[in-house]
Amino acid sequence: MRLPVHQLRGLGLLLRDIIFRAPMDNPIFLMGCGHSGTTLLSRILGAHHAIYMVPGETNCFIDYRIHKPEWYARMVFRLCDMACKANGKLRWLEKSNGNVKHVDKIFKRYPLAKIIWLIRDGRDVVASLHKVHPIDHCINRWKELNEVMLPWQDNPQVYKLHYEDLITDYDKTMESLMAFLGMNVDPMQQHYYRNKKEMFFGGGKKEGNLFQYRNWQTNKPITDCRGRWKSLTEEEKQQINEELGDLLTQFGYELCS
Repeated sequence: MRLPVHQLRGLGLLLRDIIFRAPMDNPIFLMGCGHSGTTLLSRILGAHHAIYMVPGETNCFIDYRIHKPEWYARMVFRLCDMACKANGKLRWLEKSNGNVKHVDKIFKRYPLAKIIWLIRDGRDVVASLHKVHPIDHCINRWKELNEVMLPWQDNPQVYKLHYEDLITDYDKTMESLMAFLGMNVDPMQQHYYRNKKEMFFGGGKKEGNLFQYRNWQTNKPITDCRGRWKSLTEEEKQQINEELGDLLTQFGYELCS
């Protein structure tokens, strides 16, 4: 079956964009340990009139069970470029928490990229993860995914942001972050929740499963979730102190009391 001329022309223009048009060279990559507020921050940043938030996590640099060839990332990021332009945005933001282990790959592909490394109090992250995973896994995960970023923390293209700063001083924190990105704060960013989005499949319900709860959580104003670690047992608190104490202190957090 032959396609009409106008459809062939459209397909040709699409292929031209994918193959020949210069790619955007200044994307934003947001990363950190899961349950550190990366989904929330991606919603805030994505409410900016000039930033396109890539839906979901591409995990382009991360190999799980299968190896991703070079062309895979090239194709995905070309699609990010096209979606960004189609939505009238100037640059795109991609959030894949596991990218903390692949910063070198990001800068190799995008030398002008900006990386936001979000850190949250390890005690609270462990308490949040512990709703689903064993305590040992939660402790090791927060430690591993933050330690691996330490060599990059003084890189001028990496911005280390504490989740708690969004709660205690949102305006100052966002001004500093957007200045790092070379952009002004958009007033709509503070009201990101007015534009409802499903970051995970399944809808949003406070009493639903994990993904429904997270959809519900990221479609409401920022709430103060500090101190969740206090619900842990004394044995779990002691284990956190013993295994995470040095790193917690290095990041400016206290030990469990």
